[in-house]
Amino acid sequence: MWDGFNQRKFPRIPVQCQIQILPAKPRRIFKTKTRNLGIGGICVYLDKPLDKLVSCKIRLRLNKRYRPLECRGRIVWAVETTQGKRA
Repeated sequence: MWDGFNQRKFPRIPVQCQIQILPAKPRRIFKTKTRNLGIGGICVYLDKPLDKLVSCKIRLRLNKRYRPLECRGRIVWAVETTQGKRA
């Protein structure tokens, strides 16, 4: 997988947090874990593809003691992995 960690304007850290992605289309909740995250974005593995530029609601749980962070985002890119999942 591409590792542009040192090339990003906003670097990401490799961390696994619980995340829910609720896209506008299809109306479905994707529950997974983050691969990395930073100010500029989040990388996750999904079992189904999402189209580029789809708006979504995001619930990110950094710690079990606190409520999840909620924000809006959009799918910017997707890559199919060798495991058949998308990153």
